[in-house]
Amino acid sequence: MGLAPLLALLLVWAVPVAGQDAGTAAEADAWLSVPQPVMIEHLTISKCEEPLGESFEGIDPVLGQLSGTATLYALPCTAGASRPTYRLYVHETGEIEGVHPTFVAVYTDEYGWQGTARVRAVEWDADAGRFLAEGPRDADGRIGSGVWSWGAFGLKLERFSLIDQSGNAELIYAAPE
Repeated sequence: MGLAPLLALLLVWAVPVAGQDAGTAAEADAWLSVPQPVMIEHLTISKCEEPLGESFEGIDPVLGQLSGTATLYALPCTAGASRPTYRLYVHETGEIEGVHPTFVAVYTDEYGWQGTARVRAVEWDADAGRFLAEGPRDADGRIGSGVWSWGAFGLKLERFSLIDQSGNAELIYAAPE
């Protein structure tokens, strides 16, 4: 992304819509609820598509309050053939202040366990305090599906399954109770 589009995008987060305070503007557009430090991180370090481009029309970021000082931001990254991928960040406002790209554990038969910051089908279950998403497909076409919750300093895996095209799920990991 060139300098001019980057500056234009950053202005969206720096200047509220005329006649609206920042809270009203954020309610009108979910992108405005993403803090400027998170957008700067997303626009400068990732290889994602332009967030306000046509590819993401109608696709909003997903936010989850992890703790009193930590918020999860899942920002659309690539449009994809059927669904967008999202890149994950945690914005800390407490003792460990800053924006941190966040990785989650995923599994495929080909590569075993690995960490990724890009997932699909992102959801935040505010009532349960859980993050749900899909990881990559394996060679058999099965999609990884996981559930994570906030630990002391990061997202911890609670459950991970591989789901085939018929909807049959093979449980790969379940956290001990």
